Amino acid sequence: MIGGGFRVTRDVCPYALLGGYPLKVIGLNLIGLKRKGFPRETIAVLQQVFKILFFSDLNTSQALEKINEEVEIIPEVEEIITFIKSSNRGLIK
Repeated sequence: MIGGGFRVTRDVCPYALLGGYPLKVIGLNLIGLKRKGFPRETIAVLQQVFKILFFSDLNTSQALEKINEEVEIIPEVEEIITFIKSSNRGLIK
C-alpha cells in the first residue's frame, strides 16, 4: 500500500506500507494482511522480517543474511527474499 500522490522510483517490497516524504517504508500492511486472512503466526514472522530489513542499521545484504539465520523461512518470507534478489531498481527502504 502506497500513500497517494507519490512517485515510486524503486521497487516496493511485498506486504509493505509506504508513506512520508521522501517515500519510505513505514511498516507492514497489517490491515491488508488481516483482510486477506493471513494467520497471526505468519504476520508475526513478517513483522520480524520487516524489523530486520527496514528498521535496523543493516544494509540489505546484511539484513538478508540475518533473516536467513534468525527467521523461519515461510513461503511469504521466501517471496520477499526472492523479490529483493531479483530487483533491478533497488528497494525503497
